[in-house]
Amino acid sequence: MAVNTRKIIGGGGGGSGPKDLSEEELRAVVAGDGEKTVRAAERLASLLKDVKHSQIRKFYVDLLRQPWDPNRIPFLKPRLAYAASRQPNLKYLRAAFTWLLDRGAEDKEAFGRVKEFAEAVVAYHAAFRKEDD
Repeated sequence: MAVNTRKIIGGGGGGSGPKDLSEEELRAVVAGDGEKTVRAAERLASLLKDVKHSQIRKFYVDLLRQPWDPNRIPFLKPRLAYAASRQPNLKYLRAAFTWLLDRGAEDKEAFGRVKEFAEAVVAYHAAFRKEDD
């Protein structure tokens, strides 16, 4: 089965710039590829530089508190939608995690990997924010 590499999120424009995250990269997160997961987290965090750290942490805390329950995981997506409606740059977080939550609801181990990815995004975002200060 070929992997579809269509763009899930990106840094703008229609091209395949270095900041674009593809479905292939998000599949690597779900599959547990540590190296690709870390690179994807760093790139997503760089897209979120202009977002307040507290907004990202709020979603992260909500995600951590959510036990694996295929019927409850989808309720995290409306929270992302609301946050993205208030802060346009959160559209990148919303796009990536909407896709990832769909996969995490299907498999308990994948959900754990989604949480690990979120932790990496939060850590990189904090580092990027400190670099800018």
